Amino acid sequence: RRPAHVLAVEVIQARLRDTDALVYYGLSMQEALVVVVTRKGVHARDIGDAKGIVERANQLRRLGSSATSRGFAMLREDKPERTDEALSTVVEQLRRELAAPLELPASIKRILLSPMGELGYVPFSLLFPDHEIVFVPSGTAYGLLREEQAPGGRRVLAIGDPSYGRTVNKAAVALYRGAATQALTALPGTRKEVEAIGDVKLLAASATEEAFRAALAKEARWRAVHFACHGLVDGSNWMRSSLALTATTENDGFLSVVELLRMDVPADLAVMSACETAHGKIHATEGIVGLTRAFLVAGSPRVLCSLWKVDDDATQALMRKFYALWNPKDGTKPLPAAAALRAAQAHVRDQE
Repeated sequence: RRPAHVLAVEVIQARLRDTDALVYYGLSMQEALVVVVTRKGVHARDIGDAKGIVERANQLRRLGSSATSRGFAMLREDKPERTDEALSTVVEQLRRELAAPLELPASIKRILLSPMGELGYVPFSLLFPDHEIVFVPSGTAYGLLREEQAPGGRRVLAIGDPSYGRTVNKAAVALYRGAATQALTALPGTRKEVEAIGDVKLLAASATEEAFRAALAKEARWRAVHFACHGLVDGSNWMRSSLALTATTENDGFLSVVELLRMDVPADLAVMSACETAHGKIHATEGIVGLTRAFLVAGSPRVLCSLWKVDDDATQALMRKFYALWNPKDGTKPLPAAAALRAAQAHVRDQE
């Protein structure tokens, strides 16, 4: 019997576009399963050995690790050798296992993904290069978000280039990364990023939790709230995962999941321009829960985040292009968020 809060598949289908496919990936002890929902129908099939698929997903995650990033200067003794050949091999294997069996018609342009377990760490845009990619907690969550859409915001609240100096609470940092953690490094690219995309800009000494809360309250709804900073992800206790801002005498500077869950963040989009902010704790049926889920609960129906470590300069280029397409200032028609992200990714890939 379906719980009252779960939407019937017919209701979910009615809220999909003609060009959408909602794709559920499931894992049992032995087999992996995919269910594809479109406005015209529903079909399911086995797609192979679940253990092997999970192993390749985890291998891809390890290969995506990088020591030079918009993240920590830290020791990674377990870091594997990263080679383009190894990355391409794993991507092609996963493409055969996870993408090819869907046999999507040419009319499908956007894929709404609801992956189970470790599959939440797969960068599906590599497997479906010709499609727009969106992750959703479930078909019910997507349907309810479509139903409850508020009038759009107009301005971007951007916070970046935090001051990581002597006021940083080193003990608090150590909670996240243990003995391997070094000091939080400055991120010069984040200042240029914020200056390029923000209408309200909180930088350096002003990039504090207190200033963010005060600025947030000045608009009924924002076009976006944008964080360009370090991300700290705690896989064992996802409630401690945080965005690292400027510390003050009253506040440690770590905007955590717990704090976000207690806030209202009325924005069309929350952007975490930081390393691995899509990471969190893997729940068997819920997928990955962490900072992304906190922003959804706080009132932002869309979240833009990163599965891997990211380069400071490349991330700045990606975000500037994304906002130019999604939130243009020259009067051109904005692209939807997923389409703008795909175009911005292609733009950065073309820059050698």
